[in-house]
Amino acid sequence: MIDRSSITDRRIVLEATTLQPLGHDVNLIASSAETTDWPEIKSFRVRRFTDHAFSDSTEILVLRDRLSVFLGSRLSLLAAVFFRPSLGFKFVSGANSLSRSKIFGLQSVLGLMSNHIGLREASLLFKAAWSARSTERFVPDSWEQKVIEATKDEHYDVIHVHDLPTLALGVHLKKEKRAKLVYDAHELYCYLPGMSGAAQANLKKVEGALIKDADLVVLINDQQAERMREDYGDFPYVCLTNATTPDGVTESRSTQIRDRLKISPAEKILIFQGYVSRARNIDALIEGLALSKTRPHIVFLSWGPEIADLKELAASCGVSDHVHFLPPVPWDQVISWAEAADVGIMPYQPTNLNTIISSPNKMYEFIMARTPMIGSSELINVKSTIEENGFGITRLLREPRDYALAIDEILDPTGTRWQDARESLEKNWQQFTWENASKPFLESYRRMELAT
Repeated sequence: MIDRSSITDRRIVLEATTLQPLGHDVNLIASSAETTDWPEIKSFRVRRFTDHAFSDSTEILVLRDRLSVFLGSRLSLLAAVFFRPSLGFKFVSGANSLSRSKIFGLQSVLGLMSNHIGLREASLLFKAAWSARSTERFVPDSWEQKVIEATKDEHYDVIHVHDLPTLALGVHLKKEKRAKLVYDAHELYCYLPGMSGAAQANLKKVEGALIKDADLVVLINDQQAERMREDYGDFPYVCLTNATTPDGVTESRSTQIRDRLKISPAEKILIFQGYVSRARNIDALIEGLALSKTRPHIVFLSWGPEIADLKELAASCGVSDHVHFLPPVPWDQVISWAEAADVGIMPYQPTNLNTIISSPNKMYEFIMARTPMIGSSELINVKSTIEENGFGITRLLREPRDYALAIDEILDPTGTRWQDARESLEKNWQQFTWENASKPFLESYRRMELAT
C-alpha cells in the first residue's frame, strides 16, 4: 500500500488489518509528515519517507488573499509563492493540480531563490521538467524516487495506492513489478473544494489516463462511481463506504467529556471531530449556538490555523464558556468521545460535488457510537442515511439561524426527536459496521487476484 497523505486514514488501517487474516502480507509506504504514532499501524510494516509536499501552507494562502485585492485571483497565488520562495518551494511540491512539468520547473527556480537547493539540484529539476513536458514517460519526484529505490529489490503481487497523488507511482510500480494495481479513490479528487477549472481539467486528464491501468478501483459510494464512469468510461470497481468498527464503545455511555470539561449531566453536548475552518461553516455553527434556546456545549476535537479566530468569535457571541477546542485523538478513540456527546454534527456545505456526494467518516463514527446527529439536507448520502434510518435530523445548514433551529429541534425537551434517533441507532447500527461493509471489497480483491 502507498499513501501520500499527511495522516494515515483509518480506512487504510482497516483495509490492511482486514486483508492480513486472508493471507496478505501488508506493507505500507507513507509520508513522514505524520508525527503521531497510532498504535494500530504497528500491526503491519510501515515505512515513511520525508516528503516536501507536506508543509503548513497557511502563510502562503493568507498572503495570496491579501495580494488578491491588487492582483486578482489568478496572479495572487503565484506572487505569494515568489514573495516567500522558501515556503513556495514546499507549497508547489504538493500542488497536485499543477502539471508535473510545472511543479518541477517552479521548484528549480524557487529552490535556487531560497537557497533550498543548489545549482546541480536545480538543473536536475529543470531537466525533469523538460522531460515531463516533452515525453509521456513517468518522471518521478523526489519522494517517488525514494519509494522506487527502497522497493527496487522487492516483489509485490498487488500495488494498492490511496488517492490520486499516488496513482502515477502505482502504475509505474505495477509495470516494473508485474503486479496487480488497486486504485483506492477516497474521494472525487478532481472535484475537491477550491479547484479551478484549469486545475480540474489537468487532474481529470491525469486520472483518466492512469485509471485504465487499474485492475480494481475502490470507491466510496455509487454516486462517486457514476461520476467517475461518466468522466472516464468503464473500469472494474467496488464500493467500500467509510464504515468503521464499534471498538471503543462502552456498555454504559462514556462520561469523559463531562469529566474533563466539568459539564453537568443536565447540560447537553454537541461534538464535531476534524479540521475546523470558516470554509466548513464552523463560524455559522458558533453563531447559531448563540441564537439557540437550548444552548448546549459544543466540543471540537480539532486542529486548524483558524482556531484562535473562532475562539474570538465565540467570545464576541457570548458563548465562549460553551465552545471547547480540544486536540484530535487517534481514530480508535474517536468513537468513545462521540459516545460521550449527546449529538454529533456535520456542518459541511454543498459547495462542491465531492462534498455533495460524500459519505463522511464522522457519520459512521456517530452511528457506531449510537449518537444522534445533525447533517445538511443538501448532502445526498448524509440525507439518505440519516432520514431513511431515523438517526437524527437533516436540515438546510447555511445561516446561523439554520443551526440554531436544528439544534433546538433535536434537543427540544418537550419533543421525542432525540430519543427516537437513539432508539433507531440502537436497533440498526450493526448494518453499518466495517465487517459488513468490507465483504464486497474482500470478494472483489479475491476475484482480482485470481484473474489472469
